[in-house]
This record gives sequence, C-alpha cells and structure tokens, in this order.
Amino acid sequence: DYYPEAERAFKSALGLRTEIFGKSSLPAAESMADLGMVYCVQNKIAQAQELLKDALAIRKANAGADSIEYADSLKDLAALYNKIGREKDAFSSLQEAMSIRSKTLGSMDPANLETQISLAMAYQLKGDLRKASDLYTMAHRTALRSYDSGNPIVADALVGMASVDFLEKKYE
Repeated sequence: DYYPEAERAFKSALGLRTEIFGKSSLPAAESMADLGMVYCVQNKIAQAQELLKDALAIRKANAGADSIEYADSLKDLAALYNKIGREKDAFSSLQEAMSIRSKTLGSMDPANLETQISLAMAYQLKGDLRKASDLYTMAHRTALRSYDSGNPIVADALVGMASVDFLEKKYE
C-alpha cells in the first residue's frame, strides 16, 4: 500500500526539516502540509487538520498572508474541509486562495489552474453555474495557452465546462 510508505517518508522529511531549519520554518511547513494531505487521504482527519492548520500558521507568519505558500495551505485545508463536509469553509478557503494567487501571479497564470478548477467545482456545487462556467472557461483558455491539448489539466477544465453545460441543459 502506497500511503503507509508515503506517511513514513513524509514523517522522515518533516523530522529532518524540523531539525535543520526549525519547527516554525517554511521547509517544515511544506513537510507538514505534505504529511497532512497523506493523512487526509487516509481519513486520519484529526492529524491532518492539526498539521494543515500548523502549516497555514507557519506560512502566514513567515511568508505573509498574501503569499503563494499561504494560498497553497488554504487550498490544502479546503480539500480537508470538503472531505469532512465543511463545504462553506472549503469554499471560503478556496476563494481566499484564488484571490491571493490572482493578485500575486495574475489571473491567467497557469500556476493557478488547480485552484481555479477547485473553486469552479465549489461554485458548481453551490449551484452558481455562471461563476463556475466563467472559471472553467478561464482555466481552459489558460491551460490551452500553456499546455498542449492532451494535457490532463486541459481535460479537467473542459470536463468542468461540459458538466456546467449539462446542468444548464444545453445538450437537450
């Protein structure tokens, strides 16, 4: 099974980074986030939440509340919140993460695609199909400008666009 092995590797990395850089360092926060996401997949929710919140606090303190690192932690927490049924918290975390990424990198930067598609899905789940469609369309255009049409992120955006179209009954 992949996850126990991944858990051991990320625990080891966290130990090393904590020893070398300190518990409140950005490298330690990165390992905390990685291990937290492994715990999330393993349904070790309490451990995941503790590590992801610690990583968020460290990234905010060291890189700032307007940093990509902080936005990445917000996106990680959103994944956990979705998993445990806290959709409102997930949605607000994704909105904040996308806002930070857009201000820092620009709205059409390909580095934003994962967060953009996650936020589009959140809008879709809330029933705001117009905002979901706009985000999927923007993500698709950005992905096509940055990658070839066979790239999975291009397909993810296209599938999102099609799912909104289906929900809006454009295929009848």
